[in-house]
Amino acid sequence: MRVAVCKSFPDIPVSCDSIPFFFKSPLPLTDLNTPLALRIASQKKMPPEMVAKRIISDFEWNEKFIVSDPQNHQTVTDGFICFRTSLSFRYEALKKNISDTLPPIDSFCDDKVPGKTLELLNQTTPLLRHSEIALSSGIIFEPAHFSLLNTPEENKLIRLIAVSQTEELHSPGAAAFFLQELTQISSRYLNAVPIFSENEQLTFARVVLVRASHKRICDLRFKI
Repeated sequence: MRVAVCKSFPDIPVSCDSIPFFFKSPLPLTDLNTPLALRIASQKKMPPEMVAKRIISDFEWNEKFIVSDPQNHQTVTDGFICFRTSLSFRYEALKKNISDTLPPIDSFCDDKVPGKTLELLNQTTPLLRHSEIALSSGIIFEPAHFSLLNTPEENKLIRLIAVSQTEELHSPGAAAFFLQELTQISSRYLNAVPIFSENEQLTFARVVLVRASHKRICDLRFKI
């Protein structure tokens, strides 16, 4: 995005941490949006829609991260620039959390961690420990497992995990927002969907999702 802005508006100074992104998008099928074009439009005295389309015309699409939309069917709306994360990006966001060691939650008992988040972590920790015993060893998370995660709750949780990677967050406020969102959505998911079932492949897929959510919440704690 920064490169596209520099190409389309070279006189506008912009850095990665000065580009705001929001998870709650004005379009239902998109995951992230930025009002950057609105800010530039104000400076350049141009219509926001025109600014957004000029930026996107210089944007390099990468299907590893987002779904290409060069015709702007969904990308530009009311001056906002909106993106959909790609399935491959969401899959990798879950897969990378499998081998990581679960961090201890003893250190989270401070005023920076909401009580509901601690309750959630105390709920997911024994669940994940039990899964290490209940599931067969050596199962590898494959795209076939990822395709089993198709309920509305699972899709929303996966999208949230994908866009809340801590290395891309540049403010404590953003980390706090994602921590709250993940806590709420994960809690609703655990109450609505049975994690363990007779279908071991589905159980494994859902355990991976819970583990990724648990790990992301722990990582976000250190960004607040």
